[in-house]
Amino acid sequence: MILAPATAYAADRADPSAGEFLPDTVYADVADARKAPAGPGFLDVTLKLAFVLALIGGTAALYRRFGKPAQTFGGDEVIRLWANRSLGLGSDMYLIEVGDRMLLIGKSGSGIATLGEFADLAVIADLKAHCVGPMSLPGGGSLISKLFRREGIR
Repeated sequence: MILAPATAYAADRADPSAGEFLPDTVYADVADARKAPAGPGFLDVTLKLAFVLALIGGTAALYRRFGKPAQTFGGDEVIRLWANRSLGLGSDMYLIEVGDRMLLIGKSGSGIATLGEFADLAVIADLKAHCVGPMSLPGGGSLISKLFRREGIR
């Protein structure tokens, strides 16, 4: 406890013949320690609250960006994107399910082209098994819609 040592220091200070005594600054520090606030300050609480709110906002932004459910086109689940792969600067491949078949579509700077078409149900089931699931598209599928519009496909 702080009271017992403070009493001993006061006794030492009063009687220099009792041994060494501490300078006045030590007694001032003990008095200041008794007056110090017990809880955190306003600025400390405000900064911690701002950090927590920023963390919640960042988590919500990441969820909106990457946590959306799979997007479909037309609302009736006719077209689904199952996989995409970047092949380099401006070149990509997409595996798209359209109705009861799957298309492998390539996109480059010169346009888009169908690289393959799969109609066999066993092959389609195998392709789906190798994919995690239908992918969500940033902006609700606008990437493929833009590709089709740019090429004149509706």
